Amino acid sequence: MNVAHCFFGRHSLEVEGCGSIITRLTGRTPHLFRPPGGGYDVQITDYAEPLGYTTVLWTISSNDYARPSEQVIWNNVVPHLRNGSIILFHDGVPETIHLLPRLLGYLKSKGYELVTVDEMIRQK
Repeated sequence: MNVAHCFFGRHSLEVEGCGSIITRLTGRTPHLFRPPGGGYDVQITDYAEPLGYTTVLWTISSNDYARPSEQVIWNNVVPHLRNGSIILFHDGVPETIHLLPRLLGYLKSKGYELVTVDEMIRQK
């Protein structure tokens, strides 16, 4: 994972501090930034960009943070799939973890190619 994801607010120390922690823990400097909750404005992007971050959002939210059933997560994702979709999942949600093998199999059977955000950016 190469995404700086931490509480942003409007404080530069939070962005830089989070990036430093990620670098220290992973040995890799993050360059992708997902504002928590998708909340951002031009001040956030104008601050993050000179630090080397590309702001990335999602096109489909699984809404798995609420811990719905696997079927509800499926229904939140599958009908909205399009070429280039970015699906938002959250760490450690058991229902998502159990659903992923089925969902990945479905995506591959429909001809979707699974790529990282970096690969998507390079392809553009």
